[in-house]
Amino acid sequence: MIDVLEHQLEFIQSEATHTGLVAGFGSGKSKAATLKTAEHLKYYPHTNAAYYLPTYSLIKDIAFPNFQITLDELGIPYELNKTDKIFITPIGNIILRSLDNPAYIVGYEVGYSLIDEADVMSKVKMTEAFIKVVGRNRVPLWDGTPNKIDLVSTPEGFNFMYEFFVKKHNQSKHLIRAKSTDNHHLPESFFETLRNTYSKEQLAAYMNGEF
Repeated sequence: MIDVLEHQLEFIQSEATHTGLVAGFGSGKSKAATLKTAEHLKYYPHTNAAYYLPTYSLIKDIAFPNFQITLDELGIPYELNKTDKIFITPIGNIILRSLDNPAYIVGYEVGYSLIDEADVMSKVKMTEAFIKVVGRNRVPLWDGTPNKIDLVSTPEGFNFMYEFFVKKHNQSKHLIRAKSTDNHHLPESFFETLRNTYSKEQLAAYMNGEF
């Protein structure tokens, strides 16, 4: 049994077509994202999933270790092809791709997509990349439910996440917000460092997960 925080569980269990998790530093966004992606493979076996980050360096720094830990915790055997950036498992593959060159988001089809650190990119570039992600996310699911595209990020002003989930909200979208302090595993010294480092406006975003 993996210990998850309340907002992580809400994100994982959400059945909305698009679920967003906007939260402060250290709140466990990427953990929730990798868990939901892996759980998708279990529920929809042999239906590949895609996981996106803004750059290939972030794929190596964030996605590689997070999925290795998560798949081990769930008891899912895997092989990591670092060259092709794919986790190969007996129940389906997790395809890792960069968002910084949307022209390369081609040549594969998946049943589920997760975008991590969606607000790091500019709104214009993220919008372009999102259109490409939608085009890849089209493998029919055995239960007939819509293909889902979920997003997690620390908010960076009124960027893509705000535009998509707040300004253009509809019934297919569900936005979850969380604070750094919601993660009881973090030491108090971490929060003090944030308070001593950032302005009031920056703390609203980077600690409290506010736009």
